[in-house]
Amino acid sequence: MSEDLDRALGRLSAAATERDAAQGRVAAAARAVAEAITGRSAEGAADRELARALYWDYPDVPVPVIGALLGVATNRVAGVVGGRVVERPCVNGCGRMAAWTMRSRNESRSASTECATCAEERGNRGLPRGWAMRPVGT
Repeated sequence: MSEDLDRALGRLSAAATERDAAQGRVAAAARAVAEAITGRSAEGAADRELARALYWDYPDVPVPVIGALLGVATNRVAGVVGGRVVERPCVNGCGRMAAWTMRSRNESRSASTECATCAEERGNRGLPRGWAMRPVGT
């Protein structure tokens, strides 16, 4: 093998080792969060806010752990913690931001949507939902 290839393979191997170590640290930290939560009695709003933060901001914390914190079944967690508003540029390229509410971790964060102004314009033209109002020539 060439020296360039050997160096590239060495960097790849080192990066994979770092990734594996980081994944191990993430799993250990998630287990520590689960252990800290286990046995907590439901404390109402405080636990709901903690559960919301864990659900949306710490995807490595398993949903059953969050359900145990709330005292609800796993399939009810998303409904109890509530949705999260996500913003991204309008699919039509108008430069405005489009907002939508994710209802669970499983929804795609990359879904495209149009801003309220483009949606209103599309509706005024009688075009069905999902019909993008892309500028001419795009």
